[in-house]
Amino acid sequence: MSERNLDQLLKWSIAAQGEGSGTGAGAGAGAGAGNGSIDAQALAAQPGMKEIAAEVAAGKRPDLQDPGLLDALMGGKSEAQMMKEELAVACNEQRSTQDRCIALDNFEMLIESIDNANNIKNMGMWPPLLSLLASKVPAILSGALWVVGTAIQNNDKAQMALLSHKPLQAILDSLRWADVDASKGASGSAASTSEAEAIRSKAAYALSALLKHNPPAVVAFDELDGWQALRGALEDPSIAIRRKVVFLINTLLLQAQQDQVADGTDVEEADHVGDAAAATTVSDGTTAVGTGTDADPIRSAAASTRSASTALTSLPGQPASSNAHGSAAPSAPLERGPETHREGIAYPDIPRALLHSGIVQTLLSSLLPANKVSASVASLKDGAQARDDLDYSEKASRAVANFVESVCEKGRGNEELRRGMRDGAAVEAKLLDLLSDELEGAPLRGSTEEDDEAQRDVKSRWQQVGFEPAEWEQLRERASNMAAGDAAA
Repeated sequence: MSERNLDQLLKWSIAAQGEGSGTGAGAGAGAGAGNGSIDAQALAAQPGMKEIAAEVAAGKRPDLQDPGLLDALMGGKSEAQMMKEELAVACNEQRSTQDRCIALDNFEMLIESIDNANNIKNMGMWPPLLSLLASKVPAILSGALWVVGTAIQNNDKAQMALLSHKPLQAILDSLRWADVDASKGASGSAASTSEAEAIRSKAAYALSALLKHNPPAVVAFDELDGWQALRGALEDPSIAIRRKVVFLINTLLLQAQQDQVADGTDVEEADHVGDAAAATTVSDGTTAVGTGTDADPIRSAAASTRSASTALTSLPGQPASSNAHGSAAPSAPLERGPETHREGIAYPDIPRALLHSGIVQTLLSSLLPANKVSASVASLKDGAQARDDLDYSEKASRAVANFVESVCEKGRGNEELRRGMRDGAAVEAKLLDLLSDELEGAPLRGSTEEDDEAQRDVKSRWQQVGFEPAEWEQLRERASNMAAGDAAA
């Protein structure tokens, strides 16, 4: 459209608006008497684009000087632009703490979208964002940890992008943040108890989001001996933080077990291969076919998944290179795995790390009455014991059971660890035996009558913490064998 036509369109729209309101230059008898037509004389009297531009430049049109007007006409700012602006405010120490916190909240809402979260790397935002983890303002540090956790939660690409900037030490330091830190709160005084607790809670959130389903991150965590930070968090005054940490510990145990099964390092062929024929194309293109214990489809599948080639499962009695009609069939390409598993890095020995760091002892002690352990676990901020919280007890008991299963399971290569746990003199073995007796006893009373009514049919503590009968029998037997030093546990 030519400039002349645009100018005419602008004049017409102004005149039409004036006619509709009865106040513009197009109002009156010559304006078409309300029939929708525009008088030519009234139209010519309207200012054109050049005149309006001159008025704006002279400051005579404040209604057109709003910088957001063009954004509104063009559909608003892009989310990428909003991310830039919010992060700039959050990193600006000259702005008030309130403004910076609002900016972090806005940024966090934007990166709830996985595309925006991945754009943090594309737009070079990780360095300035991570610089906020060194902030001495509790509210800023807490907000930054929250943003980090949200950005990487269930997002393998963002997890690896963050890991490349080595953020673990800063997150672990935040998990240890205490009320007595010399940092200054928003009021200029030492960080309050609630501010310090918020920092530790957000740090647990960010750490969990980074370590879940992420072997390279767990390896880096292990190298920093982050287990000691987790052990300390198991004695945090806040029960909410203890719940988060014990849930993370249990998740890591389960992931390590699944990783070893997929890798084939702890799976005995006789346990996983049926009588049916199995055929799987492995990484070198050959086909393994067998029955009974001659072939292991789990190992073959894991091998083909780790390879960069394609894989195609054949029907029994049919060559891998042909389809159902006997003609040549192309190999089916494997779906690309998550970024966190692309390098083929395995989890470290998590059960051993939990044992040697003292986490297992702390978990067991936290589930026992204080008068039954030599080194009791710190009380909560209200003076209560963690074992009184049913949610925590369920998670911690499940973590203990999964640890024992990891130690006792055949083929896992933890002979030394098993011998240590089966030694009757081992502290953990004795505590496990005590816990077995405790779980076999009566359930704990609820904090309210409603809690007691909800558990009216629960007759024992092991039922109260969510074990099925078969699970409980297995745990009790293993605990008894370990306490007796029985190598057959």
